Amino acid sequence: MRIVISLVTRHLLMFKKDRTNVFLCFFSIIIVFSLYGIFLRSFMIQTVHMTDMNPMKVEEFTDRLMLSGLLIVINVVTSFAIMQLYVQDKETSKIRDFILSVPRSDLIVFGYWSSSTTISFIYTMCAYIGTLIYYYVRFKIMYSVETIVQVSLILFVSSILNAQLLLCIVAFMKNTTTFSTFGNLYGMLVGFLANAYLPYELYDDRLRHIIFFFPATHLVCMIRKCMLKGCFSDYITDVSIQSKLYDAFGVQLMMYNHKIPYEQQCAYLVLSFAIMLFVLAMIDKITNR
Repeated sequence: MRIVISLVTRHLLMFKKDRTNVFLCFFSIIIVFSLYGIFLRSFMIQTVHMTDMNPMKVEEFTDRLMLSGLLIVINVVTSFAIMQLYVQDKETSKIRDFILSVPRSDLIVFGYWSSSTTISFIYTMCAYIGTLIYYYVRFKIMYSVETIVQVSLILFVSSILNAQLLLCIVAFMKNTTTFSTFGNLYGMLVGFLANAYLPYELYDDRLRHIIFFFPATHLVCMIRKCMLKGCFSDYITDVSIQSKLYDAFGVQLMMYNHKIPYEQQCAYLVLSFAIMLFVLAMIDKITNR
């Protein structure tokens, strides 16, 4: 355990020393929210307006829906900083020094995983606090402590899973150039793969079957259910179309016309964690033979 703490401390200090990385992580939050405000917000508001929802609640529903989903996108993007350090350490052969000094190679991977989870969670919580302030100033929404804690736990789980998935991918990368290219592509695609940018109903059946198996998709749905609590409580007409809106906008996932319950989504995330843990163990055995 002391070895892991030392590795995590080293990675976090390396991240802190690189002020460009620190700034870019904060800047990525601004970019993600700005892209929504400039390009997507008007389109989504018009889309929600076409439903039977009370016009007074359209903007509130849209912002709750979209900003909560974007938190998962931010969660993924801010994981890149430590992953870049991981690839850089492999490129400069520093990771070989770790292998010589650390008795178990899997502890090295766990050090990067823990560091990435920490950085991602801290930045995502900053973004989450910003959305809570926005909701209060714009719509006078005050979330309960229970909801805030629940969302925070989902974001923490998201940080763990997103860092784990990235580790499974970047384990095969040997230079920062390859990682930069991958990071640009993945950063652009993750919002679509996670059902965060566009309504779930707009995807065709084949694409829905693909994004369903992406863990971030389930995390987006779970966090949206939390952030949309109370949005339909004041208007009877809105309550009556809540299920329809949830199905259309990806708050409630559907598979073969079957609604996926919250408990099943949790089970799927646990299964995803176990599978990726097994993959990481296999990668560690292969690369350290």
